Amino acid sequence: MLFVAEKRAAIEAVTDRLAEVDLAELVFDLHGQQRTRREVASQVAASLDRLSTAMPPDVDRVHRRLTEARRALIQHTEEMRAPRAPWGPSAYQVHQVLIGLPERARTALRIRRVAMQRLDHGAVESLCGDLSAFVRMGGLPVRRGESAWSHADVRDRESAERMLLRLDAVTGRAWRDSQDALQALVERAGLRRPSDLAGWQRVLGLLSDVERSTQAHGAEIYGEDLNALCAAACQGPLRAAHPTTDGWWRRYRLRRQAWARRRDGRCPRDVLLAELRAAVSERAAWRELVADPAARPRLIGLGGEPERFSALRDEIAAVALTARLDEPESLPVEQLASTLEQLRAEEQTLYKLPEFARITERLAAHGLGELLDELVRRDAGADEAQQVLSYAWYHSLFDLYQLDSPVLASFNAPQHDATVSQFRELDAQHLRLNAARIRRRVAERLRDARDAFPDQNATVLAEAKRRRGHMPVRRLVTAAPDVLLAARPCWAMSPIVVSRLLPAQRLFDIVIFDEASQVEPVDAMTSIMRGAQLVVAGDDQQLPPSAYFRTLAGGGVAEDDELDDEEAPPPPRVGDFESVLTCLATFVPHTFRLRWHYRSEDERLIAFSNEEFYDRDLVTFPGRATETPLRLHVVGGSAAPGTGGLVDEEVDRVVGLVVEHSTEHPHDSLGIITANVRHMDRIEAAVRQAAAHHPELEEFRTRMNGPRRRLFVKSLEMVQGDERDVIILSIGRAKGADGRLQMKFGPINHEGGERRLNVAVTRARRRMHVVSSFTHEDMTPNWPTKGPAALRRFLEVAATGARPREVGRAGDVPPNPLEQDVLDALEKRGIPVTPQWG
Repeated sequence: MLFVAEKRAAIEAVTDRLAEVDLAELVFDLHGQQRTRREVASQVAASLDRLSTAMPPDVDRVHRRLTEARRALIQHTEEMRAPRAPWGPSAYQVHQVLIGLPERARTALRIRRVAMQRLDHGAVESLCGDLSAFVRMGGLPVRRGESAWSHADVRDRESAERMLLRLDAVTGRAWRDSQDALQALVERAGLRRPSDLAGWQRVLGLLSDVERSTQAHGAEIYGEDLNALCAAACQGPLRAAHPTTDGWWRRYRLRRQAWARRRDGRCPRDVLLAELRAAVSERAAWRELVADPAARPRLIGLGGEPERFSALRDEIAAVALTARLDEPESLPVEQLASTLEQLRAEEQTLYKLPEFARITERLAAHGLGELLDELVRRDAGADEAQQVLSYAWYHSLFDLYQLDSPVLASFNAPQHDATVSQFRELDAQHLRLNAARIRRRVAERLRDARDAFPDQNATVLAEAKRRRGHMPVRRLVTAAPDVLLAARPCWAMSPIVVSRLLPAQRLFDIVIFDEASQVEPVDAMTSIMRGAQLVVAGDDQQLPPSAYFRTLAGGGVAEDDELDDEEAPPPPRVGDFESVLTCLATFVPHTFRLRWHYRSEDERLIAFSNEEFYDRDLVTFPGRATETPLRLHVVGGSAAPGTGGLVDEEVDRVVGLVVEHSTEHPHDSLGIITANVRHMDRIEAAVRQAAAHHPELEEFRTRMNGPRRRLFVKSLEMVQGDERDVIILSIGRAKGADGRLQMKFGPINHEGGERRLNVAVTRARRRMHVVSSFTHEDMTPNWPTKGPAALRRFLEVAATGARPREVGRAGDVPPNPLEQDVLDALEKRGIPVTPQWG
């Protein structure tokens, strides 16, 4: 395999990772052609020595156990993630919801399968709406028994309307008029006032009976001889009920007397007896009501009051039946009147009863009849009621899922954690064994190559044993390509080194380009022709091919340098070049976008680029810290003429952050990025000078001196491929003495400058500090090139902590007539305006 990259940092990212797994000896690192012939021979000798002792690793047992653990974890994951018909949510989604619900939502209520079959997600949402309406309308106090209507049976609007009419008939004036008329009756009759409806009914019944008996026999019927008349009318067995000492003749005369009084004339003897016995009962009842044993009933004139009272009593009975009042006739009149008035006072509740009944019946039909009772006990609000229903439904779902899935039913958290830990250990062991397997495979291929090409083997052995006089690398590769590639199957080079060192023949199975956006097609062709397959990796939103390094090598001025405040010579534009990445995009048949962003440990570090350059397509991960990892440090100062727009305050602040980092975060790697080379040189010199006065900084520089860890100071053009735990980005441009900021930001101003900014703001793993002597508010809002506009938005994100999509930018919609009038009026008054900013 030939690995090709323009930048050394991209090569180190690969070689360092291979070294971490003890496979460094398989890489021929020839990037930059910095290896001497002797070093190349030493590398070959080291590979031959180590590979000759590579033993086959025992991987079967580890692989079998790893496969079993993996299968168990995958099976559990699949069971947790699989959607479940007819409800929809997976077990994982159910757990997510249950965990997200507050503690107060927990309930022991469960819904079983028969009811759950009718309860899909839509039905539950609808029930949640009904339940919320029930609570908000005051249904819980009614169900709790706190309302006069709590036990009423009103299921539809027609019943409610009938109830209102009956309430009108038994409350208010109708009730008072009836009570007044009845009171007048009992006062004229001299009777005691009854205390309840049943008493009133007895009084009215008695008065009606007295009126009937008086009309039939006259007032004399209640005289002293009533008992004798009753005894005289008896015959046969009935005489025992009315014993008398009167003889037959006396009884005969009394009967004739009774018939004579009867206004309707003579009647059968049994009819007469019944009328007389009724009169006896009436007289006894009357005397009981007046507490006078000698009192006689008398006719007072009822005037239709019994009929009116009976109708009133029927209406009260109907109201009581609907409202479920207990024995209304035995209630004291005052209490009954108060109850009826309370029903009337809570008339608004009556209007709600049909809806309460509908919701209650619907909940019961879905197996949730007990839910309302639990909510009553909790005195829950509308939100809590919905949460309790959601908890019951989702927990019932999971119960059903466990019944249907043995994997879920047998889940044991400690055992699962043990399986996860075992998988991790076995996976790490398997990866270590993979390195041994690769080394063994390479050793076998090397043995086969040495056997197949003895002349090449002899040449390589001779070169490995030489102490001096080694042949050039190109000659060595030409003389022994098969053995060299078998000994070190991965070769890492820059495009220029490939053309200089390798013979013009197809040597590699695969050629891989990294950071391909920086490789020009003409440089890439020499590498492409040397492989059978090609993989091109790069990002067209980052640095394009640049003449920066060639310019420096030729002694010229780099394109990002600015000479004082004068315009730099026109640099090469992006359109003048075409990278191998864009060149091959049309021809490579298989193209994939690598969406998973692995570098930033907090997605807020990549959020700006994800929004600005990648259409929010990157998969990122939130960080654990609450404090933002992106901080803006604004310093004072103004640039004097001839300083290139640089100020000492910004350099000092950068150095202060470096010293602070070496003390507070000594184990985090650090990198400094500047917008131009002149600023880079000033900061690099300032950091070296600070190290002489701060031992902790010097110790930090010494300790972090390895690849991918060393403290670097680089400009935008040099930093692609690098990454560090912490990045300090120094803008390196200040306002002038007049307080105005000239929009000159070196390469950021050029066409494609936004790509350079994208590189700079995506280098940090953990934290990023931005140091500037101005803010986004000092910048011209709508700059014609993309780089300064992107820089303005980035500074606004760093300053405010806003989401990238929320920062201001100019819109493409033309102003409407009103907006245009306002714009013209402001501009006439000399006020600078950027229209459609939002």
